Formats: sequence, structure tokens, C-alpha cells
Amino acid sequence: MYIVKNRARLIKLKDSFSSEPRVDADSKLTNEELRKISLGNLYVYQQNGTLNTLSTGVNETVLDTILTEYWDITDRDSAISTLSYLMQTPSAYPFVCASKAFVIGGEEGKKWMETQLMESFEGTEGHEEEKKELLDRCHEMLGYLEENYGFFKDLKWLDSKEDMEKLGILAWDAGRLNFVARACMDKKLISKEECMECVEHAYELTREAYADWTGFAHSYVIGRSLWNGSTNMWGLADDLLESKESPWTYVAW
Repeated sequence: MYIVKNRARLIKLKDSFSSEPRVDADSKLTNEELRKISLGNLYVYQQNGTLNTLSTGVNETVLDTILTEYWDITDRDSAISTLSYLMQTPSAYPFVCASKAFVIGGEEGKKWMETQLMESFEGTEGHEEEKKELLDRCHEMLGYLEENYGFFKDLKWLDSKEDMEKLGILAWDAGRLNFVARACMDKKLISKEECMECVEHAYELTREAYADWTGFAHSYVIGRSLWNGSTNMWGLADDLLESKESPWTYVAW
């Protein structure tokens, strides 16, 4: 995997084992079903999975690594706990604070963010570790906003700081919920019905938040960049928005 760090070298990320998007020619899913399932397709494509099936189609060894090492999912209880966490859109509040601070700018923005967080803690006792974690997360996200904004502006995904704030990163939480639920179903940690509950929840979160797949894709990639600092999935997003194999090119948002 080649990770783009230099803004001047806009090279698409490609997994070493991936060439074109993978699909199942025998898939019987309707466009309505594909529309909902496809919310997880950036995660699926990143892992060389199948774009038009409820099953992720990801290699079992890779799936084991993702669930156990990245998500700490080892059994049904941890699967349910993680999916419940993702249903709560954990990136939403940190992004609201960090993006507003980014628009305000400089030390004034940081001061506003810290004041906002302190006010949100009023009336709560204890939970000091969780409060510190949230504060640290917001500062980290603000740092990534400052670092990566220019990259996405160069790609013409954004024209202004306000565009970043308006677009949001809801797709990042929804896409992960979709994929992780399907991965848990693949590993028989949850039932198909439980998986579909998560898929439906992710769809309901996003269906009125974006006008098209492009907005969703940009929100997901930007969200990922604000979670771990990496901008390297922009090329995969372009692939899914352009490839005739991708449901995003023939299923309406």
C-alpha cells in the first residue's frame, strides 16, 4: 500500500492485491438493497471485498484481523457493544467542536472549543478520564483539520473552511457501522436480521444528509483523515465514483 503524504504528489492509493472493484456477477440484490448496503463500500473496497453483496467478501484472515486488532471484537458481546457505539455517531460532537474552532481560527478558535467543551461538562460529576479523552480527541481533530484542509481544497472537494464544516463527517461513522455489522455477520457473531438493523440505521442517518454519492464519499474520506490523519483514500473514492462496476455509478443516491 502506498500512502500519499506529499500534497504535490497526488497518487491514488492502491492495495497491492487490488486492481479493479470486485463484484459478484450472480448477485440478486435490488437497487434499493444495494443503495443501503453500498454505504460501506469504501471500507469494503479498501479490503478488496465484494461491492454488490451483503457479505463483505473480504478474505477471512483479513476480516479476523480487522475485527480483533482494529475493533477489539472477539465475541458476540463485544460485537454488540461496538455496533452500539457506532450507532451513536461517535465522531459527530468532536467534529462540531473542532470544525467551528477551525473556522474561527487560531488561538481564538481553540479557546472557543475548550470553553464549549467545559460548558458541556457542567453538571456532571466524575468521568474525568472520559472528559479528558473527549478534549484530547477534539484537539487532535482540530490539528488534522489544519493539516489536511489544504489537501482537500487542492482536490477541489472544498472551496472554503465553511464547506468542511457544512459537509461534516457523518458518512465516516455510517460507513464504518455498515461495514463492521456486515463483517460481524460474516463471522456469525450477529444474525442477518441484526446486521440489517445496523445497515438500515446507517442509511437513515445519511439519506437526507447528502445529495449524492460524491458528497457521501468526500465526507467519508475527510472523516477518516480527521480520525487518523491519513488522506490516502481519496483515490479509492474516485474509483468507486467512476468505475462501471461500482454500484455508486448506477444506483441513485
